[in-house]
Amino acid sequence: MESKKNYENSPSTRSKKIADELCRKIANKEYKSGEKLPTERELAEQFKTTRHSIREALKRLEALGLVKIRQGSGIIVQDIDLIGGLELFDTLICDENGMVNLPLLKDILEFRDNMVRQVVHLAAERHTQEELDELRYLFQKRKTTIYNPEELQKLNERFFRLFSQATRNQIYELLYNTMWQAFLKINEMVDIVLIGKQELDRLAERILEAFEQRDGDLAELLITRHLEAVRKQFETNLKDISTKS
Repeated sequence: MESKKNYENSPSTRSKKIADELCRKIANKEYKSGEKLPTERELAEQFKTTRHSIREALKRLEALGLVKIRQGSGIIVQDIDLIGGLELFDTLICDENGMVNLPLLKDILEFRDNMVRQVVHLAAERHTQEELDELRYLFQKRKTTIYNPEELQKLNERFFRLFSQATRNQIYELLYNTMWQAFLKINEMVDIVLIGKQELDRLAERILEAFEQRDGDLAELLITRHLEAVRKQFETNLKDISTKS
């Protein structure tokens, strides 16, 4: 299917936009592993741009491992299921029209839920006294903070950064950094209030008690109940978004 867009409108970003659209086509299996992409000349005609812009876009795809450019053999699509990583998130989270990719968003939420359960469980068992003291401080600050979405978001970030740190597992810390950036981007695209401050305050208080007892099972149970409630509310809101779109 040929693109109807004129990619000359933003010279500084046109090669990235072209690369993003080709990436989506590869992810959606419009271009399958082992197949050849159209030639540079054909792509330039399709995207109504210069061959130089196409060449730059293809370099981006090659750097991501999505294609291999072979002189005399063409541009060969690679298997995205084998080589694709989180670096593709920014491209795939929305479609070519800027609308949120709902199936991918649901996958992200499922991954987030499972990761958070494990992180909270380990953190409850492995935290240091200094981390417990900081958790108490954050809890008190949260209780006394007048409802302010921006301030509460900062506190939530500190809570979960502390949880990931307390696991004593560097991979969880690295994954947290990636997932937090992902959710900031999602929040820019989907403005959804999931749960009230009072309910979150009660949850934080009970999780703090579980941490004080070093009870990983209880901490995981509490966060699981919370995540299930959030998931139900989120799915309801996603249905509304799907209907409107």
